[in-house]
Amino acid sequence: MNRVFFVVFLGIFIFSGKAFSLCDPRFVNPVTDVCWSCAFPIKIGGITVLGSDMPDADALSSPVCFCPGPAGIPVPGISVSFWEPYRILEVVSDPWCMVAEGVDMGGITSRTARGTLVGTGYGANSPHYFAQAHYIVFPVWGILGLLTDIPCVESGGWDVAYMTELDPLWQNDMQSLILNPEALVFGNALLQLACTADATAAAFGLPRDELFWCMGQWGSAYPLTGRVATGNKILGAAAVAGRLLYKLNRELLLCDRAVSPCSCVQTPIWIKSHYRLQIVRPKANTGSAIRIGEPSPLWEAGQAPPLEKGTDNFAFIVFRKVNCCLIWTP
Repeated sequence: MNRVFFVVFLGIFIFSGKAFSLCDPRFVNPVTDVCWSCAFPIKIGGITVLGSDMPDADALSSPVCFCPGPAGIPVPGISVSFWEPYRILEVVSDPWCMVAEGVDMGGITSRTARGTLVGTGYGANSPHYFAQAHYIVFPVWGILGLLTDIPCVESGGWDVAYMTELDPLWQNDMQSLILNPEALVFGNALLQLACTADATAAAFGLPRDELFWCMGQWGSAYPLTGRVATGNKILGAAAVAGRLLYKLNRELLLCDRAVSPCSCVQTPIWIKSHYRLQIVRPKANTGSAIRIGEPSPLWEAGQAPPLEKGTDNFAFIVFRKVNCCLIWTP
């Protein structure tokens, strides 16, 4: 009888993944789930139109800008700068869980693919966190049809562009050296000690871009995998999101819209201060965004209530800094 009960129970567990799933996928509402104040400050012609308490990065100070026109002749324009919500980074312990798209794909749940969390309590020799990550094209303003007349604002709809479950380099720290062999250099204790300065800078303002191998209190940006040295799953999720953001820059799948007012520039060495992350899952924080490496005690409270479903899966809306030259055309 017990054997029959065990077989029935096992069958239910295997074939009804939804009943036992911790994924809890919910589609991100581009109106109600977005931190609209995180797009500020907005500056036009060097004048702040809408201000913000959050530190700003590399805004254009001159009211007039110039970009190449026909035949390479510089054409004048008006400088505009703002923060654009344009991507979603999912960090999930449940593989194939599209937590911000409202879809649980199930799929491979091998020991390697599943997320892990080893805490700092009794018997934990080496705390670490591992998760899969997804890169979602989510141009909020384009989806809503807002500001589409500004050429620097991305248009189009949402799309799933990258899933680390399909990337073997994400699963293995040693194999990832194929993409970033310099991780061997930046793994030494002396260079990691410099990350303290980055953590201090991120706590009171913007992270230090010259310390590109650091993510402040979140730890090292290397290796570019889903494994980070922390027993805190909320901090770990933010660190994995930062890792994926750097990895995508390194693979030239992202470009930086704040380097030049005339074009989007490839930055294989990321500029951390040009990004903000808004937590949108498991709980949407529509009041603020976090900087890369910002100490977790400043923002993690209440983000993953322990008794609620799906709190091992996170999603972040990426705000990028945009410096744009609005060209005048007769």
